[in-house]
Amino acid sequence: MLPIFIQSYKGSKRLPELKKRFKKLKLNFKIIYGAGPLDLRDKKFLNKNYDSNFFLKKTGRKMIDAEIGCAYGHLKIYKHIIKNKIPEAVIFEDDILPSNNLKFILNNYSYKNIDILVFLSTSGFISKINKFERLNAHNIVSHFNSSCAYRINLKTCKKIIKCNQGKIRGLSDWPIDFNKNNIKCSLLIPLQVMLVDQNLSSAASLRDLLIKYKKVKNILPNYFLNCLRVIYYFLCIPYLLRIYPDFGYYKEYFWKKSFLLIKSLIFKNIIEIKNITSNIKFYQKDLNRNKIKSSLKFLYKTS
Repeated sequence: MLPIFIQSYKGSKRLPELKKRFKKLKLNFKIIYGAGPLDLRDKKFLNKNYDSNFFLKKTGRKMIDAEIGCAYGHLKIYKHIIKNKIPEAVIFEDDILPSNNLKFILNNYSYKNIDILVFLSTSGFISKINKFERLNAHNIVSHFNSSCAYRINLKTCKKIIKCNQGKIRGLSDWPIDFNKNNIKCSLLIPLQVMLVDQNLSSAASLRDLLIKYKKVKNILPNYFLNCLRVIYYFLCIPYLLRIYPDFGYYKEYFWKKSFLLIKSLIFKNIIEIKNITSNIKFYQKDLNRNKIKSSLKFLYKTS
């Protein structure tokens, strides 16, 4: 069995449910705690572990506390994997619940040619390999969001730590350019995990930042808004306005996704991950349908 790490924080309200689920599935795990509130108020801790200037120059903004804490937890796990020379490991954040089928997959499927095998993502694009009804790993062809559940190898952990000089220089999803660093990522479908109640999630703290955007959404139809968004990003307007000052970052996170969205309208094998994650039929059948609906309602109401 591959080593399993749970990235959490002390006092997490979600962790007990996940531990209970793992014990029921007879899955052994090790909890790695990320940065807590006291750490994030400690200047020495931040100076040692967080390169705020690098992130600001690249993205045009500073990371919020929840992002720093989560990114620190993932880097901590990567360093543990490297130190102990663990060939492959599985990492979960504490806001997911796995399917009954996950243990069988971890025991019986190797996926040796994949550097990061993702069990759940919320955005990005895949190249469809085969039928979705069967268990298949589909190539991810863009940056993708969510580091909540994935399998990663030692080689990739080393690349991420080296690229970031061992510090927090980017979000947990992901602080590295996959194409430049020759990292192959794939999404496993049917999806083997589900998000739990998002009202307990640190992502809820971002709601206030989206109020203005939501007001615009209420005025404009979705189709029209999506067309404007594609044109806006494809023409590099945010980069030209210096909203995102680093072109490499802009190209990976925004321009390429706009290009792939256009491409997906022409080629049927290019699929937007959002269309997978937001549809219950793509989840492993034993996962609770009502809980999936609840999490998706929160997840995509502002997207």
